[in-house]
Amino acid sequence: MLMRCFNLLSDGMTQSSVGKYRKDEGWCSKSLLRNYLYIFNFFFLIGGGIVLAVGVWSILTEHEFITLLSGVSYPLTSYLLVAAGIVAIIATFIGCLGICKKDRCFLLIYILMLLLVFLLEAKAGILAYIYREKAYNDLQVHLNETFSKYYGFDETKTSAIDNLHQEASKVT
Repeated sequence: MLMRCFNLLSDGMTQSSVGKYRKDEGWCSKSLLRNYLYIFNFFFLIGGGIVLAVGVWSILTEHEFITLLSGVSYPLTSYLLVAAGIVAIIATFIGCLGICKKDRCFLLIYILMLLLVFLLEAKAGILAYIYREKAYNDLQVHLNETFSKYYGFDETKTSAIDNLHQEASKVT
C-alpha cells in the first residue's frame, strides 16, 4: 500500500491488484499526499531550524567552558546538532523540489536524508544523556586541578574559570 502511494506521488496514475484508480481518487490521492508532504516539510523545516539554533547557541555561549572539561562529548553533541539542523533544512528543500517536479530520485534522496537526520539527532540525544553526569563529575574533578595549575598562566583557562565563577554567583 505504501509503494502504491509512493508511485502516485512520482508517476501520477497507477494500477494495483485491487483495481484501477484515478490519480485523485480514494484515501491515497496524489493531491492529498502532496499536501501532507508540504505540511510535513514545513514542520520539519521549523524543527531543523530549532535544532540548528540550539546547536549554534550551545557552541557560541558555552564553548568557553569546554577548556575546563577533559572530554570531547559536549562539543561533539553540539556539532551533531548543527549538522542535523543543516541536513534537515537541505532535506526540506529537496523534498519540496521532489514533490513539485514529481521526481522519484529527489523523493528517495529526501527519505534517505530524513533517516540521516533522525540518526544524527538520536546520536546527539544519546550522547547528551550518557555524558551528562560525566561532564558534571569531570568538571568537579578537573576544576581544582585546572585552577591550581593553569589559573593566571593560561589566558583561556583563566578566562573560563572567571566566567564560570561569575555565572555561578548569578545563580546563587
